Amino acid sequence: MLKTADLNETTSNATLGHLIFGFPVTKRWKTSFGLVPYSNVGYSVIYNDENVNLGTVKYTFYGEED
Repeated sequence: MLKTADLNETTSNATLGHLIFGFPVTKRWKTSFGLVPYSNVGYSVIYNDENVNLGTVKYTFYGEED
């Protein structure tokens, strides 16, 4: 959640960490395969604000998933 005195932003998402399939091929032979994500994506939020004393102020927030 991002929050300031007059702004509030809430987001949520559901992700699948990995996906694995397993199944029998014959009576004695079983196999499986899976998919794993290569990387996680972070976030970058840019907010411009007008300040009477400073002019335009640019706020930048960076982060990543844990």
